[in-house]
Amino acid sequence: MDTSEFDPLASPYNFCDRRCERCPLTGSCAVAVRERRRDWALRARGIDPDDPEVVTAEMASELDLAVAIIEDEGFTSDPGPPPPEPIELARASRRSRAWAMTMSVLAKQVRGAGEGARALELELLSILLGPKVIRVLAGGEEAFEVDGAPTLLVIEKLIEHIEATLREVESVLGPHGDLVLERQQRAELLALVVHRRSDVPPGLRDRMGALIASQRAPSPFCVVPCATV
Repeated sequence: MDTSEFDPLASPYNFCDRRCERCPLTGSCAVAVRERRRDWALRARGIDPDDPEVVTAEMASELDLAVAIIEDEGFTSDPGPPPPEPIELARASRRSRAWAMTMSVLAKQVRGAGEGARALELELLSILLGPKVIRVLAGGEEAFEVDGAPTLLVIEKLIEHIEATLREVESVLGPHGDLVLERQQRAELLALVVHRRSDVPPGLRDRMGALIASQRAPSPFCVVPCATV
């Protein structure tokens, strides 16, 4: 693919952190449009779309529909035992879970200190970074320019958010062993993809920089701090 033709505004979901409420591109994003239509339909029936039972039921319904389509096409919905997970992905999964657990521990301690907004930010960040690292690894070379490279830019921005939030946490908790552990675990997780940062096309960085400057970038690059939204 000619990366000079890649328009970040055409596919904002490639950069997604699922914070649609603060993203300036929700009007043109297929994922956001679909989410809004779903929410409107549920609310029109007097149903809270964020109710855990509703979310679970929606996921089950979509899975049943997918199985029905597969079977209608003459394929089996039982693929048999899954293939072995590549070693690199298994390593990323383990490191991601370990790091997220440490972030959750820090969030509980921060919430206990009366800092609910910072605790929520830690919890949100804890579920974003690991999947993005895994996405870069899972996509392979064929998808790197249209998916891996944008995802690496998101990872860089997430790291900025994480480090800024943890500086605030340290001001609340003081020097803390879990903060040291977090840094170590995060470094181990990022070591799996950090060598690819130089492969991000300069043109993509330039276009994203222009969008950030004009405040039209996707949510992960939004200049508005998450805690103020």
